[in-house]
Amino acid sequence: MNRLSIDSVLSIGVRVLGGFSSYLLTIVVARVLGVEDAGAFFLGLSTILLLATFSQLGLDVVTLKYTGIFYQKSHHFSRFILSRNNLIIVFAFSSLVAACVFTFNKPLASLFDDTLRLSNVFRTLSPVIATTASLMIIGMFLQGSHRPLISILLTKIFFPTALIICLLLFSQPSLSSVSRTATISSVALLLATLTWWFIANRSQAIKSSEEKPVVGDLLRSASVLWLITVLSQALLWLPPVFAGIWMGSVEVAQLSIAQRTAMLVGIILVSVNMLAAPRFAAYYEQGKVDEFSQLFKSTLRLTLSFAIPIIVCLFLLSPYLVFLFGDDYIDASILLKIVLLGELVNVICGSVGYALIMTGNEKDLRNSALIALLASLLLNYFLVQQYGMLGCAIAYSLSIGLYNLCSAYWVKKRLGFNPMVFW
Repeated sequence: MNRLSIDSVLSIGVRVLGGFSSYLLTIVVARVLGVEDAGAFFLGLSTILLLATFSQLGLDVVTLKYTGIFYQKSHHFSRFILSRNNLIIVFAFSSLVAACVFTFNKPLASLFDDTLRLSNVFRTLSPVIATTASLMIIGMFLQGSHRPLISILLTKIFFPTALIICLLLFSQPSLSSVSRTATISSVALLLATLTWWFIANRSQAIKSSEEKPVVGDLLRSASVLWLITVLSQALLWLPPVFAGIWMGSVEVAQLSIAQRTAMLVGIILVSVNMLAAPRFAAYYEQGKVDEFSQLFKSTLRLTLSFAIPIIVCLFLLSPYLVFLFGDDYIDASILLKIVLLGELVNVICGSVGYALIMTGNEKDLRNSALIALLASLLLNYFLVQQYGMLGCAIAYSLSIGLYNLCSAYWVKKRLGFNPMVFW
């Protein structure tokens, strides 16, 4: 457990750096583009990232789960073959999705208010669907292989940092140049990562003494995990999409600022989750129920000790934080406070999602996500029309809270311990 604590602190430190990079990128984009162009960029990027998540087909979580199991058994050949096959499938499918977005960018943009501006953003950013989905597979391989720092660098830090540097070098950045630079940076990162990854693991391919993973079992698991991933990501990215449909670019920009700031809290939970998830799978595979429960409680204590102070600081300092983005974002302060309440419930419930996935209870998590997404659609439909952006933020927090509370209920029922009791 001491090793987990040390790894968690290091992972949190690096993820904080990654979160700072993303936050700084948001500030830079908001300031250099202005509120309307920034809103169009954030809406376009949110849509692209949602499609990238869809394109992973659930194989990102499959890679994390089975890589963790194979790592504990020292089945290094199986780890590599599993991840390589998943990467090929995801790259092929995500490239097809990217091609569709590139071709049908105008019909896709017509769903929103600002058709002309968004069609250009969708067309330019479409390759990011394939690069993001592929990088996530490699990141999950590294995470399951107990190499979290490299995984975080690849998936969270390199891209925003490269984009920030490029934006600062531009004399007069525009929406098209920012979108184009984001795509070039993402493609370059994937090419460099693939080269390094295959060179680093080429020796694994000649070790044929281990059995290959059963493809049928992986695909059956992936089908449920894919739906869970799409539903959970939809909960995150639907609010700016709804805002884009029913309101304008200014409102999208304000909500995006609030969401991205609140996601700084999620850095803590994700950091601990990514380290604990392979261990959850290994303990459950070995029938170590007590160790599983103690590991969950330890991760929850660690998460609370870091996240609660951050939530309090963000809540109290929200007027000053949104001011960093410019005078047009002052109204985002109240949105940030509301969104933080949903993040608080997320933190209190702990790693309930990964606890269910790593123990084969994916269908329970899927049901929780379906209930939360249905609630989100209904809440957004009624609250946004009545209260505008305030209603959108309320709907987001309530649906995120419901998702985590439903998942906590299933952990208690299936695994026999209360996930919110950390003592």
